[in-house]
Amino acid sequence: AREQAAKDKSSAAVIDVTKYGFSKVLGKGQLPAQPVVVKAKFFSSLAERKIRAVGGDCILIA
Repeated sequence: AREQAAKDKSSAAVIDVTKYGFSKVLGKGQLPAQPVVVKAKFFSSLAERKIRAVGGDCILIA
C-alpha cells in the first residue's frame, strides 16, 4: 500500500501537525516527491517554499 501511494502523484497526503502536539512547521529536512497538504498554526517561510515546491499546500488553522 505504501509503494502504491508513493507512485500515485494525483492524491496528496493530509498531515495535521496539531494532532501530534506541534503548532509550527519549520523548513529543516526533506519532503517526499509526492505532494502533501500540511495543516498547522504557523509555517516558516522555508517550510512553505519546500511544501509548495513538491506541489503541496499549507493550510493555516486557528
